[in-house]
Amino acid sequence: MKLLKSKNIVYVFLLILCSITACKKNANEAPEAKADVYVVGYTFKNHEYATCWKNGTEIILDSADNIYSNANAIAVNNNEVYIAISGSSTSNYYTAGYWHNGSITRISSDPSGFAIANAIAVDNNDVYIAGIGLDGGWRAAYYWKNTTPFLISGVIDYSAGSAVAVSGNDVYIAGSNASIVTCWKNGVPTKITDLSMVAYANGIAVNGNDVYVVGYVSGYNGAPSKATYWKNGIATKLADASSVASAIVISGGDVYIAGSSTTNNGEFVATYWKNGVPVKLGDGNIPSNATSIAVNGSNVYVAGLLGKNAAYWKNGVPVILHNDQSGLGANSYALGIAVIPH
Repeated sequence: MKLLKSKNIVYVFLLILCSITACKKNANEAPEAKADVYVVGYTFKNHEYATCWKNGTEIILDSADNIYSNANAIAVNNNEVYIAISGSSTSNYYTAGYWHNGSITRISSDPSGFAIANAIAVDNNDVYIAGIGLDGGWRAAYYWKNTTPFLISGVIDYSAGSAVAVSGNDVYIAGSNASIVTCWKNGVPTKITDLSMVAYANGIAVNGNDVYVVGYVSGYNGAPSKATYWKNGIATKLADASSVASAIVISGGDVYIAGSSTTNNGEFVATYWKNGVPVKLGDGNIPSNATSIAVNGSNVYVAGLLGKNAAYWKNGVPVILHNDQSGLGANSYALGIAVIPH
C-alpha cells in the first residue's frame, strides 16, 4: 500500500507540474490570430478572368467574355476590400479600375479610356492606384486619386507606376523610367538607380521617415536578375543567384519581402525574406513564385504560383486555390493578398 500511495503521489505531482508548465507556455505564446484571407489574381478558362478568393472560395470579379482581366492588387480600409483590376480586349488597348462592394469603378488617363492598374492603396476612403496611362501616345507612369489621373513620368519613352503607398499627406509611387528605378513623392521623382544597370521596382513601403522599394537589378546582355531592396535609396542585395523581389510589408519593425529565388539546380522557388534572411517555401521540385505578402500577428501569408495554379502559404504551408493541371501554362495566378482579423 505504501508503494502504491507513493506512486500516486508522484503521479499527482507530475500532473500538477505539467499543468503549471502548460499554463506558463500558453501564457507566453501568442494566441492564434483568426482572420479572413483574401487573395486576388486570375483564373484561366477560355481566357483570363479577374478573380478573388475569400478563405479559398472563388469569386469572379470581371466576367466579360470579350476581354481578359486580372486582379493585380488588393487593399483594405475599415475592413472593406478594394481590388485593382486591368483588362484588355486587344493587345494594345487596356482598361482599368477598382472593385469595391461588388461594383467596378473605371479609371482612365485620356479620352480613349486607356489605363493599366498595377497597385492600390486606400487612405481615409480615398483610393490611390499606381499604373500606366498614355502621354502623347507613349505609355507613361500615372497614379490616380479616386478617378482623377496624375501624370508623373515627365519626358520619357516608357515608364510605369508599379506600387503605391500613402503616409500622412504624402503619396509615394515606385516604378521605373525606362529601366531606372524611380520613387515619386507627391509627383516629384527621385532616381534610385541609373543606366549602368537594368532595374525595375515592384513594391514599396513607408515606415516613419524610411522609404523601402523592392525589385530587382541585372546587367545588360541577359545577365540574371537579383532581388534587391532600397532603403532610402541605399541598395541591399537579397540573393546572389537569379532572384526577384516582388512585394514588401513592414510589421512590428520587421521587414518582410516576397519574391523568388533559385535552388542549387536553378529551379525557381517562392521565397520570402524576413529582415534579409531567406525562407524558401519549397524545394524547387514544383516551380513556384511569390508575388505578395501579408502579416497578421505571428502568421506570415505569401501569395503566388505553385506549379500551374494560384496558391498561398500560411507559415510555409501551401493552400492551392484553383486546381487545374491541364495545358502548358499557368491556369490561375495569385497576385495579391490581404488578411482581415476577426
